Amino acid sequence: MARPDQSNRSLRAARMEYAAIHAELLVRFLNAGAESEDSRLWKLFGLCRQLNRNTVPPTLNRLMRAINDALREFQFRPALGVPEYGRYRVGWVPAFVPGPADDPDVKRLKENPHEIPTSPTAVVKVILDMVEDGALDRIRQCFCGRWFFATTNKKRVCSDACRFQKFKHGDAKGFRDQRAEYMREYRKNPKVKAKRRANGNSQK
Repeated sequence: MARPDQSNRSLRAARMEYAAIHAELLVRFLNAGAESEDSRLWKLFGLCRQLNRNTVPPTLNRLMRAINDALREFQFRPALGVPEYGRYRVGWVPAFVPGPADDPDVKRLKENPHEIPTSPTAVVKVILDMVEDGALDRIRQCFCGRWFFATTNKKRVCSDACRFQKFKHGDAKGFRDQRAEYMREYRKNPKVKAKRRANGNSQK
């Protein structure tokens, strides 16, 4: 029987894997830019990102009111999508009011009513899913400007190339300073001192 901490780790890993799959849409949207065209979504994304950093009740209440006010502009309907990774999925598609015939989202839904569109409006559901799963803070912006999903909590850059550039242009000195400070503290540890003395005596 699995211990509770093992079960919790497995559950967290499964939730992060699920979040990573669905984060692709949000990352594509953010990297496409178009902030002026989708200002409502950028506003909602910004508000939701603050949830993890603001736990004080007055601030949290203000944020929740702002988020729910922003959500009033969006209406959705459930739709069963084609199987993905061997499982059927239920998605949420925009509940369109009759719009112009050349509306790309309307045309796409008419051509394939079983498709769950990856339109900017679908990003709202992804944002809310990631807030629910506690994974929205894993959507991060690299110093190069690109958005990415951090598969581990320590990840701060989008690629190995950016990691090298960040280390080369700024983090190398910081890393050396941190390492030197760590070693100074390490050598002060009484157990370390005793071990060094014992090793010194054994070599005589």
